[in-house]
Amino acid sequence: MDEVEAQQDISEVLAKAPQTPDALAIRAWLKTRQGDLAGAKNDLDLAMATNTFIYRGWFTKVQDALGRGSQADADAAFRDAFRGI
Repeated sequence: MDEVEAQQDISEVLAKAPQTPDALAIRAWLKTRQGDLAGAKNDLDLAMATNTFIYRGWFTKVQDALGRGSQADADAAFRDAFRGI
């Protein structure tokens, strides 16, 4: 199998879940390999923004607990956050 066929196979798999951060990052890599640097940057920007949104959801409770100085609440919030990772 050559590189073009491999990229096509990967593209077909990514088409099933195109908006997940991992898929967007892989798609950005593919676009880079194909010379579409602007498209790759857009996909990578979206992947990073999506990850930031996900992390913000996971760690907001942790930040609140740390801000209040509550180690027990921070530990509990970290446990909850790490379950999502």
